[in-house]
Amino acid sequence: MTIEQFINLHTLVEERLRKISFRPSLPSMLWLAAVLCLLGNGSNVAITSWLFRISKEILYRMIPEVCNAISVFPNCIGALDGKHFQIDCPPKSGSVFFNYQKFYSFVMLALCDAHYRFTWFNLGDYGSCSDASIFAYTDLNTKIRNNELDTPVSLPLPNTDNLPLAFVADEIFGTSNNLLKPYSRK
Repeated sequence: MTIEQFINLHTLVEERLRKISFRPSLPSMLWLAAVLCLLGNGSNVAITSWLFRISKEILYRMIPEVCNAISVFPNCIGALDGKHFQIDCPPKSGSVFFNYQKFYSFVMLALCDAHYRFTWFNLGDYGSCSDASIFAYTDLNTKIRNNELDTPVSLPLPNTDNLPLAFVADEIFGTSNNLLKPYSRK
């Protein structure tokens, strides 16, 4: 994220992060920077609190408030991820259920909305398959690629052109006009 992008994001969420108190509070820019650092780098709360010189307790309180402030933006219509459910090895299955985490499992892909409700899921694929390879053969992926989803009209974000509605997913998924993922940590 560039400095300009950070400042633009801060401008958009500043009012929602401003605290009214008799004591001096931490600046909203610090709130945003600390939480984005924690979420973007995949580090832990102890390291981030040390880097920003704030207590772990305060950082734990910041995380949901910053995430809620950011989540009010339009155009994100769901979060997609996979979950491995551990099972006993089925008879005569070989290694198809054996996953990269070194246990037998089947996979559930799920899409949730901003209210933590499941809006789509795919259940039962082999544990040896990656989330991205499973998603490639789903009806949802086909509809996304062919622009066949029945979604609301996308809204322009402040100071931008009209951006398409998008799902967010982790870095194993491929990107498209409607599927966004974070920058790789490599």
